[in-house]
Amino acid sequence: MTNLVGRLSLDLVATELRTPDDLAGWLAESALEVEDLHCTPRELASARRVANAVQAGALAAARNRRPPDDAVRLLNRAAALPPLTPRLDPDTRDFSWHKPSVAAAMSEVARDALAMLGDPEQRRRVRTCANPECERLFYDDSRPGHRRWCSPERCGDQARARADRARKK
Repeated sequence: MTNLVGRLSLDLVATELRTPDDLAGWLAESALEVEDLHCTPRELASARRVANAVQAGALAAARNRRPPDDAVRLLNRAAALPPLTPRLDPDTRDFSWHKPSVAAAMSEVARDALAMLGDPEQRRRVRTCANPECERLFYDDSRPGHRRWCSPERCGDQARARADRARKK
C-alpha cells in the first residue's frame, strides 16, 4: 500500500481505528506491511494514543505552532521502544519482520513523526486539506511544495469540479 497522505505517521492519523482488527488491518496494509499480527484492545488503545499525539503535533506544525508538550513526550516514549527488526529469509530471500509487535510498529510511527516534526523543512510541508469538508492532515511531498489537497484524485478533483460548475453558471 502506498502512503495515503504522504507519511507513515499521518497515515495512522487518517485511519479510523475502532477495533483491534482495524489496527491489524492497517499494520498489514501500511507501508510497514506487518502481516498476521494479532492486536489486543490494550494495543489498540496504545496505537490510538500515538495517533492522537501525531495528530496534535502535525496540527500544530500545519498552524506553524509548537507541538503540545504532552504529545512530544508520548512520541518520545513510543520512539524509545525497540523498532521493528528486519529479516531476510536466507533461502527464499523474502523480506519480513523478526518477531513483529504493535509496540515496535508504533515505535516506527513515532520515529517518523519525530523526524517530520523535528525538521523545519519537513514541518513546513505538513498541511491540512483545503477542502472544507475534509481538512485531513497530509504531508506535501510534491517537488514545489504547493499542494493544497490531501489527495489530488479525491479532494482536488472535487474542488476543480465545483470551480468548473461555478464558472459555467
